[in-house]
Amino acid sequence: MVLLALVDARCRFIYINVGSPGRCNDSAIFESSSLKRQFQQCSLFKEMTRQISSVNVPVILLGDSAFKLDVHLMKPYPFCVNQPLNKKKFNFALSKCRRVVENAFGHLKARFRRVGKGLDNHMVNAKAIIKACCVLHNFLNEENDEINERWIAAQQIEDQSRQWPEDEPNISGIFNTRAEEIRQAFVSHF
Repeated sequence: MVLLALVDARCRFIYINVGSPGRCNDSAIFESSSLKRQFQQCSLFKEMTRQISSVNVPVILLGDSAFKLDVHLMKPYPFCVNQPLNKKKFNFALSKCRRVVENAFGHLKARFRRVGKGLDNHMVNAKAIIKACCVLHNFLNEENDEINERWIAAQQIEDQSRQWPEDEPNISGIFNTRAEEIRQAFVSHF
């Protein structure tokens, strides 16, 4: 079961989408999510555009390479041995920001070990359990509850031994010119 989430700078889950089967990739889940529709329709986000390198840049989400590049979702450039320095800088800046997301998931799995190891409950209860864990995680973050370092280390060992599904590459063939223009503005800025 996949948990697609939007995380803020304090590692709090501010949007969650739980319940898609594990064989679905993140991009397909995002494309059909209410989060994408809200980003496209929200007038506040349209008002918050900023000029970067003479390009109007809207509020954006950060994703990994599994996602489809979109006006509201930035992803890194594909790995290339001789990648230009400016693209490397962009990928580095993006990955630094995305670490917050990875930390939030790591903290969630460390606090609630059943989420990290896999739930052995009935599937009908799994969604509610994951949602409750996200809410409790946010509450504990607000209360500045510390996460035991041993729990994090144990979860990292568990993650290394787990076999993860392969991300399906995005082979849609649709090139989003506006999204690439926005990404290029960031590249110029960095």
